[in-house]
Amino acid sequence: MTNGPLVTGEQCGFGTGCFVDPGSGGIRMGDHVICGPNVAMIATNYRYSSATTLFEEQGLSSKGITIGRNVWIGANSVILDGSAIGDNSIVVASSLVNRRFPPNSIIQGNPAKVIAQRN
Repeated sequence: MTNGPLVTGEQCGFGTGCFVDPGSGGIRMGDHVICGPNVAMIATNYRYSSATTLFEEQGLSSKGITIGRNVWIGANSVILDGSAIGDNSIVVASSLVNRRFPPNSIIQGNPAKVIAQRN
């Protein structure tokens, strides 16, 4: 469901083929966020606590996604619900972001982890 707020700062850009689902928790982006082609931001998730109930019958959860100022998200990366990316960070192409990262991080992998800090 795409019923939540999508708030972008100034001068944000989305490459071709990006997918954005703010869910009810929303997506908040600071100024000067660059999203490469085919980036997916998904701020919703199925609930799955019962193994005997169909996923679609258990409802959805949505914590939201926060992306700081001056962030570059590389092509084909996926940002999942509950994630936060600090200011001045880089997400390397094809990374899966599923947690919170501090400012000035270079983030890479599946799942993503900090591989370096920007000075």
